[in-house]
Amino acid sequence: RCSVVDTYGLTDEYCIPQSESCPVVCSAGERVCDIWHFNASGYPVRDEERCVAADRPCQCGDFSQQCAPSNICIPRVNPWTGKSQNCPVFCTATEDSCYVPSFGANGNLMSMDETCVPTGAACDCSKGQNAVSCNLSFGGSTYVECISRSDYCPQVCSAGQITCPELQDFSADGRLLGSRAPRKACAASYSSCECGLQAKQCTQGGFSWCIPKTLDCPVTCRSNEKKCFVYDFSSDGNWDGASRNMKKCP
Repeated sequence: RCSVVDTYGLTDEYCIPQSESCPVVCSAGERVCDIWHFNASGYPVRDEERCVAADRPCQCGDFSQQCAPSNICIPRVNPWTGKSQNCPVFCTATEDSCYVPSFGANGNLMSMDETCVPTGAACDCSKGQNAVSCNLSFGGSTYVECISRSDYCPQVCSAGQITCPELQDFSADGRLLGSRAPRKACAASYSSCECGLQAKQCTQGGFSWCIPKTLDCPVTCRSNEKKCFVYDFSSDGNWDGASRNMKKCP
């Protein structure tokens, strides 16, 4: 049998299964804390209610940690990754949040840690494993991004120039072999940038890019022409893919 006092001071009694516990009733000057307990892998296993002084924070349960400034409790281990986890970062009004990545030797992202820096300051990428700072430009503004040591950091070019993209090298049959930094970092236009091994440049609508030599560039028709798409079919009538003969513009 359990009893509880409502907001009007009236006592209400009711019955629950013996396997369950009655709600905790705290005395004056106390409050109820709902405390969660976790196992060593970070999964919740049970919760309980405890009374604490009204001006004191709630305690944390098994295998959990308390995080300021809100005094929330989180498991010490992330149940999805199986790795230790830190408390969330809360930056002040005079600070900015920074997300600093860590990379493996092959350049794969391993983790992301949040830190605080003075407002307007750049993130310290050296705090991440195999991470370096890269100055990038977009829309006339320059910013710093943390990238892997193995990634290409494009050069910030002067006004009136564009940044040439990373080169992609292909095999003779069109398989991607890898990528590398271009020898010419800046150019007047994309059509002046180079392509990688076994690659060729396509231009359409004033924009140029590189594709494997085994592929065809899109067809650009004149103002008095229209584009036709020609499809090949097998002898049994099944569609066999787009024909390579669809470059002709009647």
